[in-house]
Amino acid sequence: MFPQDHKFDKDDLVRMWIALGFIQPSQGMIMEDIGGRNFDVLVKKALFDKVGDDYKMHDLIHESASKFFAHECNKLVDDEESSLKISETIRHLSVQIISPDIIKKIGQFKYLHSLFLFFEDSNQDLCNALGEIFKASRSLRLLYLSASRLEILRLLCESAPCLKMIPEEIGNFIHLRYLKITLLDLTKLPRSLSNLYHMQYIIYDPPIVPKQIIGYFLPSDISNLSNLRCAKFPNIYNSSICGAGKLKSLQELSMFDLRDVNGYRIVELENMNDLCILGINCLENVKDAEEACSAKLYVKRRLIDLTLCWSNTDSRNIDLDENVLDNLQPPKCLRNMRIERYMGARSAIWMNNVKPIFNLEKIELTGCSEWETLPPFGQLPFLKSLDLWNMPKVKWLESKFNGNDKYRAFPLLEELYISGLEALEDWFEAGE
Repeated sequence: MFPQDHKFDKDDLVRMWIALGFIQPSQGMIMEDIGGRNFDVLVKKALFDKVGDDYKMHDLIHESASKFFAHECNKLVDDEESSLKISETIRHLSVQIISPDIIKKIGQFKYLHSLFLFFEDSNQDLCNALGEIFKASRSLRLLYLSASRLEILRLLCESAPCLKMIPEEIGNFIHLRYLKITLLDLTKLPRSLSNLYHMQYIIYDPPIVPKQIIGYFLPSDISNLSNLRCAKFPNIYNSSICGAGKLKSLQELSMFDLRDVNGYRIVELENMNDLCILGINCLENVKDAEEACSAKLYVKRRLIDLTLCWSNTDSRNIDLDENVLDNLQPPKCLRNMRIERYMGARSAIWMNNVKPIFNLEKIELTGCSEWETLPPFGQLPFLKSLDLWNMPKVKWLESKFNGNDKYRAFPLLEELYISGLEALEDWFEAGE
């Protein structure tokens, strides 16, 4: 399905397997974990080689698999005659094309479950051709739209017109579970996407992220997709979802912008207990400690990555910031924690006891300008990375040994980044 030398992302490939029904849930394990274990087995059997953060399939294995599964999987290059040789009952099709006329022919494959389109040209003719496919191929469960490397370079060099809209006809794919788009300059997703109730994964991963966008990228009623497990977009896009609390299966919400409006308050997070990655922005819009507590972060047993951000505003209530952070205690499974622009002078109460944050491996504190005394981070047995930025009132990195002579500060620390700590005097508090 993929070109030779294609770089596979492990998590993304597992999502494809789930969308196509290759992995079923098991009691006590989620499908992503089951798929991850299956992938690890393939790596051990040398079907995949790890290359950096990605994986590649051996050329010989790629060629053998292509031949063995030719009755179900096939590839179409920009050659009209080759399309005539593909069975109309094909289930999985990969297409590398230039001509929109070739794309229109894909509509004859009525039983497609997955379609991978690698574009050599992305213009208005292509958009029209996609609309024709979307009207015909109703059995599709997986759709992958990607610009080729040559096309990306051409668009960058020539400022050529490119595909900015996905046709509304995508709403005809009533069985669609996975949508990934890596095209340039997409301005927004079609509103009809909100009607695809089986959708599990929506990923927009452009090769170059624009500096600014206009309007909303996501459909306003995307919270209708109650089966959605992952929605990934660059941070520049307004990924704040109105009524996000309806998405109880969502595993990643990298930046949820809070507002003092129904559907955008922190209480939306209350029952989203499958979250693994969570970012909360505009925490100054949380009214009080009780509202902060309604997020119930401490019961999210799969949460491993948490970002807490306040906006860069002058009119802030320091006491409120402290009360809010006190009531955003994460679960013990948390590994990565980032806090930005917190204006409190002290640490959260739950930070002063190592047990609630025992498993942390990375901590990043940025722009917390009033924070004076750090928690006993040195007692965290698994902490590998500590980043401290623009915290001008911090004097020491570690201040408490709690009378334990055998205690060794930062036993596994590998990376320490410090910038903007003008008051820093020493690693340890004087007298310790």
